[in-house]
Amino acid sequence: MLTLVCVVVGEGMPFSVKIEENENVGILKNMIRGQKQYTMFPADALELYLAKTGGAWLDTDGAKAVALDEDGKVPGFDVMDPTSALKNPKCIGDDFERKDGDIHVLVVVPDGAGAKTVTPEMMIFVEKMFTEIFVKVVPSTAPSKRKSFKTSLLNYYGYNDPTYQRRRNYGIWRKKSAIRCMLTDQFFPESIVIASHLFRHGWKSYSKEAMDLDDIDDPKNGLLLFKPLEKAFNEYRISFLYNMSSKKYELKVVDTSWKDKTLISQLDTTQLNELRNYGEKTRFHFQTTFGSLEGFPLILRPDKLPYNRCLNFQARIARQYALKIRLYEGRRARFSRFLV
Repeated sequence: MLTLVCVVVGEGMPFSVKIEENENVGILKNMIRGQKQYTMFPADALELYLAKTGGAWLDTDGAKAVALDEDGKVPGFDVMDPTSALKNPKCIGDDFERKDGDIHVLVVVPDGAGAKTVTPEMMIFVEKMFTEIFVKVVPSTAPSKRKSFKTSLLNYYGYNDPTYQRRRNYGIWRKKSAIRCMLTDQFFPESIVIASHLFRHGWKSYSKEAMDLDDIDDPKNGLLLFKPLEKAFNEYRISFLYNMSSKKYELKVVDTSWKDKTLISQLDTTQLNELRNYGEKTRFHFQTTFGSLEGFPLILRPDKLPYNRCLNFQARIARQYALKIRLYEGRRARFSRFLV
């Protein structure tokens, strides 16, 4: 295990990141993004530089003095290739030895994102503000009327790609009149597998400013979910949280009063009959509860992922919404700091 000391250029405050020595720079970006609680841009938007000059590591004062040039680059320092192993001699190296006072990595955040760390107090304020604006004020119930949104999700996530249609480890293949849910990894009639927006379609006019989305129907802003899961997601009962250890998006039941509810309890009569008529073609167990799916990962190809910022945004609102509105046994629900 390596302990690397990093500094965000323009901020100057050192922070440490622990990472397995056999990992690469891309994973280091993920670790930094999570630790600094950057939520409005993906990890690959970070640019890392080796904090070495003349063969020696910078010290804290030296790192504080580093500044960006007019192009937003760090002159005189080598960019760390995201594909390079940390052990690469041009990177950290396999003979790395940490010494007190050394700075190892210079971090550059995307232009316009700001270099200052978001404090927990600031994040709580933002969560509460978004909850008030987006849950109470902004109309959000209108679904997309474009059938092409579901088609774009099928294409993006590979459901229509013959190369992947038989790869069970990804679960991203479909068959006539049925689609596999991206969480349960089971077939359901196509009509009750919903193309669900992460940042809601009803918030379309706010999508650029809030999430930097040029198109609300961007396939990275959607998932294909069995209808009860789509309903629970849109009502803030569940969220999908990124697990830094497993590197997967896993289900979190935010509204604990829903843990014992069965999924089929959220289907109307027509939908339930359609599922029953589908019969043995699905492996779905009708007594499956939301709680029994907690911790289940979304089935995703590693090269086809949803926007983390949109999932994180939904999860933060869900948390605040549950804390503010729902009471369990006379007490407010307690949440661990499960959001990064």
